[in-house]
Amino acid sequence: MTSNIYPTCQIVLCVPLHPTDPCVRLANTAGLRRMPQMIATPIESLRERADALASNLGVGVVDTVASIGGGSMPGEQLPSVALECEVEDADRMARRLRTGSPAVFPRIRDDAVLVDLRSVRPEQDALLTAAIRSAST
Repeated sequence: MTSNIYPTCQIVLCVPLHPTDPCVRLANTAGLRRMPQMIATPIESLRERADALASNLGVGVVDTVASIGGGSMPGEQLPSVALECEVEDADRMARRLRTGSPAVFPRIRDDAVLVDLRSVRPEQDALLTAAIRSAST
């Protein structure tokens, strides 16, 4: 299920489940114009957002790599920053994020749930915060 974030675009916040999966899954082509902005976002901007969100949520921040996707850029990767949620049951939290509204597609690394911020627009940070809080309870 997607969440109607913008009138012209429904988007699912997501992080690749596998290195070859796209970072962002869009419900219509209007959102494709945002992909270059996500690719061009400086790592410093991602780190600033991650630090603020992590402080608010009580989670960690880790360096990671985001896959850009297929099409004209198969296998291309960029340095990124992720929120790291260390929880008792990472599979359970990841499942709750995927099935929530909006859906957030994290990945699990070393028994922690990672949410890569390169695939989340800054204006979605409040939605992401609420989703993480909800999935953590």
